[in-house]
Amino acid sequence: TVVDASGEPAATPSTLAALQRFEEQVRGARDEVIEQGAASSPVLALKALATHPRAPVAWLAGQCTLVGALTLALGVDWRLEAHCASPSVIAVGACAGVVVAACRSRQRLASPGVEEPDGALERMIADVLDGGHAIPAPAHVRADAGPAWVATALFGEVLAAVNSCLILHALTQAS
Repeated sequence: TVVDASGEPAATPSTLAALQRFEEQVRGARDEVIEQGAASSPVLALKALATHPRAPVAWLAGQCTLVGALTLALGVDWRLEAHCASPSVIAVGACAGVVVAACRSRQRLASPGVEEPDGALERMIADVLDGGHAIPAPAHVRADAGPAWVATALFGEVLAAVNSCLILHALTQAS
């Protein structure tokens, strides 16, 4: 291996030529995708919206509005609900959460690089807030993100889960 004065590997002319050819091919492939209209797919449109600087605030406002609307529509009294929650009910709920987390952990180990769809939008917003450029961020980037990313993603998933539970409650009460 050829090294330069600092001890780093030096780029040989053939390496530079290969890199230039690779860049040309990537640019050509990108241009083809854009010309074919694939850039207007719903997934890419969602990613474009999620990377907007105001996306996290809009998402939070939407989730909070949904909690408020469902609370009013269902007549949920949060103080009464909190007062009636016994330690055993909270323990059962926490145990269920641990089981779900264990199942997801096993799923990630069995299928590395495959992300479960539940909470994908919330994790994508956490990636945006973390300053990520690839949305969704690769697993190795998320692994190095630290506790702030985990807290943001967890908060988003919990808020979305509250809405899901309220909607499920509304559907079961209606029937």
